[in-house]
Amino acid sequence: MRDENGNLKDVKYYKFDDLKSMTNFMWETSQDVNIEISGYVLTDENGKTYYYVFDWNNGFNDAKNSMNISAIDKKTNRSVFDGKNIAAQIHTHPSKNYSQNAYDGPSYKDYETATALGVPVYTIGFTGVSVITSKGISTSDGNIFTKKSDWENMGKRHYDMNNLTVAGRRETNPFYITSRMSWLNKPQLLNSIFP
Repeated sequence: MRDENGNLKDVKYYKFDDLKSMTNFMWETSQDVNIEISGYVLTDENGKTYYYVFDWNNGFNDAKNSMNISAIDKKTNRSVFDGKNIAAQIHTHPSKNYSQNAYDGPSYKDYETATALGVPVYTIGFTGVSVITSKGISTSDGNIFTKKSDWENMGKRHYDMNNLTVAGRRETNPFYITSRMSWLNKPQLLNSIFP
């Protein structure tokens, strides 16, 4: 059942004061419970930013499910939640679900979420943080990944543990931004890819 804003009713979420608190909570909790945890960065009409993390016991943690709890604002044609514009979706890829050097970047479902919401989708994985846009463009080489077949072999890739440079990591994950530890210490969203 949806409320007057078009959002799914009874979705439990937690509010945070800043991106660092939000993302560190998400990563640490996802490691403890071994479940993807997702959240939104939201903005209101005055430009104020909000940080919401969805309760991990509600079945909405898979990145693709987050589009089921949002709505489209008929005036602006933007994705909204709780009456605010969605600026980005962020979720974790818990390390227990991946081998230490396995690809842990965005999946095809993450791309579908970025497309459906019209916002960047960030993944926080064991090795690093990645972002996929609704256009499917990688951060490293400008290649476009928009078909499911583009992702078929991505999940089989492994990082070369002898080449942990940004360029080396992007050979495995073209959506890689930076290491997880660096980003959690000073997280920032890439404003240049916001709609």
